[in-house]
Amino acid sequence: MKSSHFESQVHALLIKALIYQKPTDTTAVILERFARGGGQVRWYYLPYLSKLNEIETMWRPGSSVSLYFDNRIKFLNYSNDIATYAKEILLRDREVLLGKLDSSLIKIEMEIISGPIELSEYVANISLTEQVFCGAFPGKDNDGVNAVTVIIPDEDGAVRNHPY
Repeated sequence: MKSSHFESQVHALLIKALIYQKPTDTTAVILERFARGGGQVRWYYLPYLSKLNEIETMWRPGSSVSLYFDNRIKFLNYSNDIATYAKEILLRDREVLLGKLDSSLIKIEMEIISGPIELSEYVANISLTEQVFCGAFPGKDNDGVNAVTVIIPDEDGAVRNHPY
């Protein structure tokens, strides 16, 4: 169980990164890369800035967390345009991200699609009324405007650059 001291350190880190100075209607897709996790990740959707407090309590100590504010991973109603966009990314990058919100409306069930058959199977299960996330797998960008990446302190308060 994480201590309140750990949680206040995480919150202070986000304040220092100027995230809380963004407009209150700010949205973001968040990627948490687990420390020593062998490539494991978890995705979140920030529908507005006041939800960040709730989301930051879910992050694991030592994780690298990137917040993307620039719509590089789109969140839209599913349409043929999204399917075409996904195919373009797949052809260019040989993989595309597609995902849906889970019942919490915060966590994203993101899939990495790596082929046209897999893409066809995924989109066959989406209705035109559903909203989906779609984009290329992002890097650990940190320009302070379009993206912010922070390393979450370990439970002892130290910030270490772990393998992710």
